[in-house]
Amino acid sequence: IETELNIQKVVRVNRLTKERDWREKEGVAICVTIDDELREKGTLRELTRHINNLRKKQGLTIQDRVKIEYGTTSKELIALISKHEAALKGSTLAHEIKYNDKATGEKIVIDGSELAVTLSK
Repeated sequence: IETELNIQKVVRVNRLTKERDWREKEGVAICVTIDDELREKGTLRELTRHINNLRKKQGLTIQDRVKIEYGTTSKELIALISKHEAALKGSTLAHEIKYNDKATGEKIVIDGSELAVTLSK
């Protein structure tokens, strides 16, 4: 169920709490509250998708390891990339991720913040 619905976990509860945002239909309820951790995972996933689309656009293969250079004014994105650097390297086949405040490159918008990304071998 978790994989099919792309949700974090399935649990059985006897009653719904008012502290959460629930959607209920035909006896099944789903909590749709998005906390900071879930938002962070979603943002990281979106960034990974954009970078992998850039790899595809540049004709890179899975054998090609890249250096990702990026620039943004978003402190949140900088912190997220720094915190999850190892995971991002793994999911984008990068050997290096480097911040450059003067970066130019493909413009990506993540959660309303712009990011310039350049990939190089």
